[in-house]
Amino acid sequence: MAEALNTKKILFILSGDYGELGMAEYLIAGQSFAASVSFLVPHKLGVAAGTGRRDVRIYSRFEDLVRTVEEIDPDVVLLFSGYLYFADRLFSISSLATLIDALRAAGRAIATSDPFCGLAGRVMPWTFRFASSGLYTGWRQRCLTPLRSLMACIHCRRLKHALGELPHVYPGRGPGSRTSSQTFGFFNAAAVDEPRRSEAPREPAREDGRTAWVFILSDIDLIIQQNLRGTQLAGDICARLADAWQHGRAPVLIAPARLIEEVRAQLNSRVAARLTPELPYDAFVDELLHCEAAFYWNVFSFSTLLRILRG
Repeated sequence: MAEALNTKKILFILSGDYGELGMAEYLIAGQSFAASVSFLVPHKLGVAAGTGRRDVRIYSRFEDLVRTVEEIDPDVVLLFSGYLYFADRLFSISSLATLIDALRAAGRAIATSDPFCGLAGRVMPWTFRFASSGLYTGWRQRCLTPLRSLMACIHCRRLKHALGELPHVYPGRGPGSRTSSQTFGFFNAAAVDEPRRSEAPREPAREDGRTAWVFILSDIDLIIQQNLRGTQLAGDICARLADAWQHGRAPVLIAPARLIEEVRAQLNSRVAARLTPELPYDAFVDELLHCEAAFYWNVFSFSTLLRILRG
């Protein structure tokens, strides 16, 4: 399959989700067709994707996206993920349908990743438990929970209608992959060929020999945790960084800039933590794979897979 793609121009249209960027990088890592890949990313992923290793274009509006697709003239377009453009406030479902129609009319092959794992068309209003998610707080917001659940169900059904006929790709065996010709799972051995942690010593994060403990919060993690814990969140994170320091480790926090500033203002000056608001993908993976432990606020983060696969 890789050889067949060597002569094709491949375009990833990325949503604003860092995990989708990670999955795209995982799919193409070490592959011979990687040189023919372009990324089309929203502004919020510009720093993460713009490592200089491949063609990266930025889009702000749907019109920018359509124009850039025409300029690149790809043979294959991968939507990573078609299910998240609306959730990331990039463009509407109707615009997504327009894009798919235009790509088909131009004879381009299309596929999408699917964070819903094939379940988007099966959800019911009671599937969504916003009251316990931390996304919405306050009595007025809680009163709107049933309506939000109904609208989320309708939204997922519309997405399934727009994307259901496209091939779906998954890192590993996808749901129904034994029976559906439209479902494709992949494992990229080239992305996991570094020595396992048990086979090579961990690299010190500092001159004093401390190994790193890395704490990772995404934008959505921050929204949820701030709704659940309010102003005490930054203090709680400072305490965890201090724990790492007291255990002889070098704490590293990778989080949105607004949280970094709150933590910096409250962190004990004796705790030498490294506070990082944004990293290019390569630098993030390097931090992730060379730390002793990684702490997440999101058990479904794609990057956890990289640590698991590397042992």
